[in-house]
Amino acid sequence: MIELQDVNEISFRDLEELFFKEALAEMRVALRRALEWLDQKLFEERDVDRYKVKGKRPKRLDTIVGDVTYTRRYYYDTQKEEHVALLDMLLGLDKGQRVSPGLSHVAVTQGVRGPSYREARDSLEDLYGHRMLSHETVRQLVMQTGEKIQAEQKAQQQEPEGKRKVPVLYLEVDGYSAHMQNDSQNRREVQMLLSHEGWAKRYASSDQDQYELVGRYHYQRIADSDSDFWEEASRALYSRYDLKDTVVVINGDRAKWIREGVNYFDNAIYQMDRWHLIEDFRHLLRGTDWIREALEAFHADDVPGVLAALASGERQMPEGRTKDRLIDLKLDILNNLEAARDYRHRLQEQGIDTTGMRGMGAAESQVDRFENRTKKRGQSWSKQGLLAMVSSLAEHFADSLERYTKQVKVNLGLDTEKRQQRVNRIARKAIKKTTGVRQVHPPIMDAGTNRSGGLSQLFHKLSRARPSMT
Repeated sequence: MIELQDVNEISFRDLEELFFKEALAEMRVALRRALEWLDQKLFEERDVDRYKVKGKRPKRLDTIVGDVTYTRRYYYDTQKEEHVALLDMLLGLDKGQRVSPGLSHVAVTQGVRGPSYREARDSLEDLYGHRMLSHETVRQLVMQTGEKIQAEQKAQQQEPEGKRKVPVLYLEVDGYSAHMQNDSQNRREVQMLLSHEGWAKRYASSDQDQYELVGRYHYQRIADSDSDFWEEASRALYSRYDLKDTVVVINGDRAKWIREGVNYFDNAIYQMDRWHLIEDFRHLLRGTDWIREALEAFHADDVPGVLAALASGERQMPEGRTKDRLIDLKLDILNNLEAARDYRHRLQEQGIDTTGMRGMGAAESQVDRFENRTKKRGQSWSKQGLLAMVSSLAEHFADSLERYTKQVKVNLGLDTEKRQQRVNRIARKAIKKTTGVRQVHPPIMDAGTNRSGGLSQLFHKLSRARPSMT
């Protein structure tokens, strides 16, 4: 029976780390055996006239359970006249691929969460207890993921024939600048669009005012004088939606490029972002007697009242940059009277039911999330590196990043459910053939009492203890 003094100096963390390492070691053995069993099955069931065995070669993969090296056959394909490894083809592994799809997903997720690729490398090292990947490998994986996302978006833009119909589509548009390296410009603007179909309560049984966006979709690009944001963004949206009978509500700050979006849809309205306007009133009217009047008129959707308050503040304000900005704001509102109103009132005037519609302004919080990773820690980027990062971030925030990090290239001709059933069936067979119930003998049992900190003695006693003992 185990005495209390035998475990006196052992912490639960010691046990956790030990069992985690031992479990990983066992899984590496099981994975290697399963892979080699699959290779044997492929050898037995192949088309012998087409695939001629040329020999065996080892393949090393960095996986989520650690470094796994296994041996598989390679063949000469007499039809395509090329050398192939049937196991690699079955599993969707590229020739020379060193990082498994599972580890790629973990690394890319850590890389985009930030704050840097080195931090991603270190977080994986902290978890596994040894260096899994270099920070450069993490960067390359993010780059490849971003390129795959961009390629899919470009392909969609070539055939903008979406079928989904919604009564109202909401577009939150904003931008921010990021530091560049090895670029003709020191800073580039990241232009971002977040589309959604409305709001739904996050928790159906909750009384709290917590909502989430329905059907959210990100589109982003690096501003370029040779191309137009809305030309590309609108095609991305048309590839998802049939917008013939849809009202498109565009919400953004007063930037000219954002306002131009109304020209790309049949029925679109632009709304000046109300959070930005409130901040402008508070900042530009500071020190005057007209802040309260401007805010009260604004919340009452009284645009003439807002203009009157701004004009009064202008007269009270001394000459200078702040006054010039206040005049610009007043002229912007004067030239876009409808855009300064709440979009819900404007839709009601069109006979549209606005029940359940909420105030817009999600773009600001989205920009903060992107800036936290790409700007606020002094990073500088290449153009392609920045675009890869913001593309990957967008998919991460939409919980769809794994679509691109899986790197599954072999199509078995099955739907998702049947493919998963086949994977489960193969895994069960492989594990049954290769592992069975095994007696574990942790290496630390042979490490000696001093070197193991007493754990070797503990595990020897555990191995001799009867199951009924406590």
